[in-house]
Amino acid sequence: MERDYKVAAPFARKAADKEDPSGQSLLGTLYARGHGVDQDFNKAFEWWMKAAARGQVDAQAAIGNAYALGSGVGKDDTQAVVWYRRAAEQGYIPAQSALGDAYSKGKGVGRSDTEAASWWLKAANQGDAFAQASLGIAYWQGAGLARSEVNAMQWWLKAARQGNVAAQLWVAYCYANGRGVARDSKAAEKMWLEVAKTGNADAEFSLGQLYYLGALGKPDYPAAAKWFLKAAEHGNAQAKTYIELMKQNGQFDSKTL
Repeated sequence: MERDYKVAAPFARKAADKEDPSGQSLLGTLYARGHGVDQDFNKAFEWWMKAAARGQVDAQAAIGNAYALGSGVGKDDTQAVVWYRRAAEQGYIPAQSALGDAYSKGKGVGRSDTEAASWWLKAANQGDAFAQASLGIAYWQGAGLARSEVNAMQWWLKAARQGNVAAQLWVAYCYANGRGVARDSKAAEKMWLEVAKTGNADAEFSLGQLYYLGALGKPDYPAAAKWFLKAAEHGNAQAKTYIELMKQNGQFDSKTL
């Protein structure tokens, strides 16, 4: 892959030198990632600025990210919003999602749940998983939108199908507790197992609880202990408490693990 970048970099440079905005934007990205060239955030920012001045929308969003992170330029949340907005108003999905996040947190712009939801909706309807997951939270909390657990679940399902971990955890929680959807412990188990493959401590702990409480029919203490141990290894304090409780109640048998 690095070989491919080294081949691509000279072509991007030639296009950039001819003031082609897409080539300038690509060269900026190559410098930012250190692909085919030595990583240099200052040069990345310079090339993105040249491209952005010619209306290159992905470069405008990249400048927003640079200001938000203080990468190649001084950190400036207000300027980040300025550039996100330029790209977002041209329909650039990642910028719309980022602008919604800025409004939600009040970073670089006055906090507004309504504006946040509005921009997330634009991005979410075009398939942005982060925006979909964020809309789920907005509906759950009634932040800028009428509170609706059903709508929250619908957006989390969309984001979860794209692998958004936060949404997957919410979907599992909703299935396990019958919130916004009919209770379905098997569906919750399936989703938590999927997330747990990545070593996610929250999913591991939730699986431990699921088996400990017998949500699938009857308690399964060996399975509960297995997942509590995994969660504890990954820093979940509650899992450690459950392990001690199981030991006190004679429910923990290391021979079955």
